[in-house]
Amino acid sequence: MPETPNQKLNKLQSEVSDLKSSVEYNKLLVERLDRAIEKISEVSGNISKLLAVHETRIENQDDNINVVHKRISELRDDLGHTMERNYDSIVAEFRAMKDMFHKHEKRIAMLERWKYGVVLSAGVIGFLLSKVNISTFF
Repeated sequence: MPETPNQKLNKLQSEVSDLKSSVEYNKLLVERLDRAIEKISEVSGNISKLLAVHETRIENQDDNINVVHKRISELRDDLGHTMERNYDSIVAEFRAMKDMFHKHEKRIAMLERWKYGVVLSAGVIGFLLSKVNISTFF
């Protein structure tokens, strides 16, 4: 059976109404997509700013690290030179002390020989005096 004009009209009205609701739904989706795109654009801009700030901080950190490395190198070199100077002076002091100990050792050895000589002489004189009658001299 063929469709009557009223049925065709109702069918068309129904299709138009479906299309209108579909267009309204699509409008809502497009508006949401537009808002999402705007927010994504804002976030992208903020991320770009954050990245710029972080890059600046990283560059500053690299500069600071280079300065610290330079200072450490300078301090290491200064410490090395100071240690060399101190080593030389300490070695010189040890040599001077060694020479002084040798002088004192020689002097002590000479005093010990003199002491043993005096003790031996006193012993010999004592022995001789014990053998001699002292009353004969007076």
